[in-house]
Amino acid sequence: SFVNDITIHIALNQFFANKLIRSGIPNENIRICGNFVINFTDKLTLKKPYFLFLGRLSPEKGLFTLLKAAQQTNYQIKIAGAGPLEIEIKQYITENNLKNITFVGYAEGALRIKLIQNALAVVVPSLWYESFALAAAEAQALGTLVIASKIGGLPEVVSHGKGGYLFQPGNVNELIDLLSRIANSPNLSMRLANSALYDAKEKFNPENHLKLLVDIYKEAILKFQN
Repeated sequence: SFVNDITIHIALNQFFANKLIRSGIPNENIRICGNFVINFTDKLTLKKPYFLFLGRLSPEKGLFTLLKAAQQTNYQIKIAGAGPLEIEIKQYITENNLKNITFVGYAEGALRIKLIQNALAVVVPSLWYESFALAAAEAQALGTLVIASKIGGLPEVVSHGKGGYLFQPGNVNELIDLLSRIANSPNLSMRLANSALYDAKEKFNPENHLKLLVDIYKEAILKFQN
């Protein structure tokens, strides 16, 4: 069959490599190669007092976990993105009089970079598996720590206690605790952001990614020829 002709399967992380193994693909035929990011910063930007959600406004992204956390705190939160839940999210913000939430809309280019660099943290509250969560990698490469759900491939992108924090998906109280920890400790925030940037330069480096990918292709071709 076609599947039997595939010499090497590429997984974005160990989480999905394990899924491939469970589906019957031999471990020796799997190689891990994550994504990369292009925009890196050389130095940390002085943070402004807000948290940022950046991504598609759809149910699996868990945005209502963040909105419920916002209801119980005074922390400023900016939402940048577009998607099927946009109207519902705006209604929720209005109906609950959430004055601490600013809806930015879809952001790209220089605006996107500025939003990320100035944020205390980028929040990725996903309820379903993230294959890689490029927004989390991008944030770290721009010197901003990430608070993310402990689900799917996210724990391999965000190092808990080192370049950010992980919390149980949908756990509003746990998210509030982490937001408070960051908001109330500027030194901690900058230390984690610096660590995130350091890790990102190694983990999400385009040159490293290209070398690894080319090596995997070479191995696949050699296996096929043999």
